[in-house]
Amino acid sequence: MNELIAIVVGSALFHNGKHYAIGDEIRVTADEYANLSVYLQLQDDTLKAQEEAKQTAEAQAKALAEQAEQERIAMQEALVKAEASLAATQLELDETKAKLTEAEAALVTLKAQQAKRKGAAKAETEASAEVEAETVTDKAK
Repeated sequence: MNELIAIVVGSALFHNGKHYAIGDEIRVTADEYANLSVYLQLQDDTLKAQEEAKQTAEAQAKALAEQAEQERIAMQEALVKAEASLAATQLELDETKAKLTEAEAALVTLKAQQAKRKGAAKAETEASAEVEAETVTDKAK
C-alpha cells in the first residue's frame, strides 16, 4: 500500500484511534487522504506552501527595505538641502549685518559732518552778525 505523508491543517483530527493536532504529520493511504483532505495537506504541498510563504515574506521584506532605503536617501538629500539653505541664509544674514554696520558708521560720519557744518554755519552767522553790528556802529559814528 502506498502511504502519503500529510500535515494536519484546519482543525485537530482523530484517526485510527490516535489524536493528531494541527501541524502534526500523519501517514494515510490515498483513499484515506481523499476522505480527510479537508483536514490534511500533503507534506509536499505544505512544503511548497511554506516555501511560497517564505518567498513572499522575503519579497515583501526586500520591498520594504528598498522603500526604507529610498526614504532614507530622500531624507538625507532633504537634510543636505536644508543645511545648504541654512548656510546661505546665514551668509546673507552676515552680509546684511556687515552692511548695517557700514550704514551705521556712515550715519555717524554724516552726523559728525552735519554737526561740523552747523557749527561752521553758526560761527559764520555770528561772524556776520558781528560784522553787521560793526558796520551799523561805523555808520552811526
